[in-house]
Amino acid sequence: MPDDVAAQLEPLFIVWVALLGACVGSFLNVCIFRMPRECMSVSQPKRSFCPRCGRKLRWTDNIPILAWLALRGRCAGCKIPISPRYPLVETLTMLVFGWIAYRLLPGQMASLATWGALGIHVTFASALIVVAGIDLDHRIIPDEISLSGLVLAPLLIAL
Repeated sequence: MPDDVAAQLEPLFIVWVALLGACVGSFLNVCIFRMPRECMSVSQPKRSFCPRCGRKLRWTDNIPILAWLALRGRCAGCKIPISPRYPLVETLTMLVFGWIAYRLLPGQMASLATWGALGIHVTFASALIVVAGIDLDHRIIPDEISLSGLVLAPLLIAL
């Protein structure tokens, strides 16, 4: 890709990575809620639901940040307030992903190593966001995150 085309596309890719961060933030909310609860896993149940009334969320209720605003911070079924932490985690993840892309991509977009570094950085940032959310709620750090990080970090740093 010629340098002038890459330079013109850089802002678009940074915004794309940031928006991807908002979507990842939605999944991180699922991890923060379900990981400490032994009766659930990140993949079971398959669909998101209201913890109060059990109503399964429609796909439109899962659009990061915008769905919470559209629902005015309340469940569409039972109308109880939805914690503002959900859009905060999505916004934080969006900003962190955007910042990482802003720091890594300019002038280096054509480099496969840069995209690899971006993937590693956003993965570890996501893990830290989940750890912080669970720690704030339950004062624990799940072994699934800390032990896998201990194994993966040295391997990924070596890359």
